[in-house]
Amino acid sequence: MQARVEEVSATLARAGASVRDVDPLPDEARLSEDQALIMAAEAVRSFDALRPSGALSPQLTALLDRGAAARPDQIEAARVRAVQAWTAMTAVLTSLDALLTPSAPGEAPEGLASTGDPVFNRVVTLLGFPAVSLPAGIGPAGLPLGVQLVGAPHADADLLAVAAWTEPRLR
Repeated sequence: MQARVEEVSATLARAGASVRDVDPLPDEARLSEDQALIMAAEAVRSFDALRPSGALSPQLTALLDRGAAARPDQIEAARVRAVQAWTAMTAVLTSLDALLTPSAPGEAPEGLASTGDPVFNRVVTLLGFPAVSLPAGIGPAGLPLGVQLVGAPHADADLLAVAAWTEPRLR
């Protein structure tokens, strides 16, 4: 996937895009964990009343268990880190048309049991930035690869314009 992102970057540069490397957010792995924790805590508010029905999947039940076990101080600390990261990432994104990342660490999973590893989406989701994934070829097992474009806050229309320019160049 790393090689494909580099190929996409080079393709876009040849097509006229200005491409540069951007340093990752400090403690990005922690932010990914924070997103999972906040999501679990918020899921409790939305779905916990459905537990007695027995209609919840084992995955959703495990998510609710994690959210129920989270302490308020852990959730608050995660929210504080998210606000700090939002400020830092906004400063980076205001100087870019879009940030290019993989959509996932590799090819799409086979079948419909999973949408794949969300590692590259978690922080974007936590911070609430607009993002769009585009097809970016086929991997070694013959399954799709994708890249993600991330835009500045409230710049959804601008990001969609970048995606519309990018997508035909990836075919």
